[in-house]
Amino acid sequence: MSYQDTVVGDQVRRREDRSSDYERSLSRSRGRSQPRQNMYRGRREGGGARYLASIQRSESDRKNCPFYFKMGACRHGESCSRQHHCPAFSRTVLLRHMWLDTPGKTIEDFEDFFMEVYEECTKSGNLQSVCVLENEVEHLRGHVYVTYADEEDAIKLKEAMHGRYYDGSVKVAEFSPVLGISRHWCEGRCKQFDKNGLCRRGHQCNYLHVRPLSENLRKDLRPWRQQDSKRRKKDASPNKDPPLSQDSISTKSQPQIPTEKATPGSSEVDHFLDSLQQA
Repeated sequence: MSYQDTVVGDQVRRREDRSSDYERSLSRSRGRSQPRQNMYRGRREGGGARYLASIQRSESDRKNCPFYFKMGACRHGESCSRQHHCPAFSRTVLLRHMWLDTPGKTIEDFEDFFMEVYEECTKSGNLQSVCVLENEVEHLRGHVYVTYADEEDAIKLKEAMHGRYYDGSVKVAEFSPVLGISRHWCEGRCKQFDKNGLCRRGHQCNYLHVRPLSENLRKDLRPWRQQDSKRRKKDASPNKDPPLSQDSISTKSQPQIPTEKATPGSSEVDHFLDSLQQA
């Protein structure tokens, strides 16, 4: 091989090295620009607000904690790297650490506790559901979620229960972003526990394990529900009679057939008991 061939071969190898270096640097720059393209993708697809709304309650939201949105609690607590936005108003009130399932307590103790909480919650307004958790993790242990039909009723319960002394400790009541916790489609509920009654993580699971109601407890709740339904219908009735129209004056002289007062049917009570926890 001549000296000229050697020089030409070296030049070719240098050119190949330069081209490969350029391709590697180009691929690195493309990799660095990929996150920025994802960042502004929402603006191209219809605006930044729409993009933020689409990633809310998901892992893609790097600012707000998705677990707090789904369950009203986070295992990291105040040390969480993401923000916990406690709502100023909500139809759901979270009673923290209300039910402490110690080894000495029985099913009868839980039924007495549930009836006591239910009786206290009905004083505030139109109650929709009461859910007690079975989780044993600290950030979910003994939590009770109470849902009302109106936010005004939830405000009454929060003011009545916050700072109240119960079972040897001062209880905390706060508004929760969780809605529909009594339904199986709730994002915070453990789907495996709802389907089989068991979870592979046990009660250490970070998703909500809502304790089902026994048949005896459902029977005890039935008269309370009927009484509450009668009270709500009485409160909803107007205080004064409406003004008489010409048709009502003409028919007033005719004999009226007495009718029995309507009472809440069993179907309404069954629907409410089903909506408490296990639909």
